[in-house]
Amino acid sequence: MPSQPAKERSPKEGTRTQRQRRQETERRLLDATATLVAAGGSRAVTLQEVGRLAGYSRGIVNHMFGTKEALLAALVTGAQLRVAPPEASSPGLTRLRQRAARYIDQIAAGDEHARAFLLLWAESIGATPHLRAMFAERDNLFAREIGEDLSAGIADGDIRPDIDTEGITLALIAMLRGVGLHTIIRDAAPEAAARVRETVLAFLQGSLAT
Repeated sequence: MPSQPAKERSPKEGTRTQRQRRQETERRLLDATATLVAAGGSRAVTLQEVGRLAGYSRGIVNHMFGTKEALLAALVTGAQLRVAPPEASSPGLTRLRQRAARYIDQIAAGDEHARAFLLLWAESIGATPHLRAMFAERDNLFAREIGEDLSAGIADGDIRPDIDTEGITLALIAMLRGVGLHTIIRDAAPEAAARVRETVLAFLQGSLAT
């Protein structure tokens, strides 16, 4: 009986590097983690369940991240990057508006990573210290980025120099986090989210522009 020919790999499979394969595995694991968080919060996340949902063994998840805490940290770090403004944009009022718009758009579009971030953020208020510390770090980074936009806008003359930079930063973070959670809880329709988006952008323009 003639032997069966070996199955040929597709060009795409044959040319993928080890780094690309690792990135694909990490992406699938984080997608699975976001899905579990969106459905049941951090308690729904176990290394075994993440592996099962992503199509891998628990050993792969453990090898990639080590602990549940490290897995959640990777999720929230990546989620924050997903709502960042375009890399090519320059700091200032325009980028600040882009940041706010993208934040709301990602939530309204149903991005599970963005939604998981906000659900974990809300959960961190009464959660274990590691989760609170994780989000304190994320909020501090967010505040620095907003502060950079405000300072650059003032230097360029696009933003009024008499604003309370720290107050505006904290207010904007609270506004965006609140809008995001409200959108999730109310399961807001696209047109409602669009109205909120325009209101937030109009507020920034009206309160900050020279």
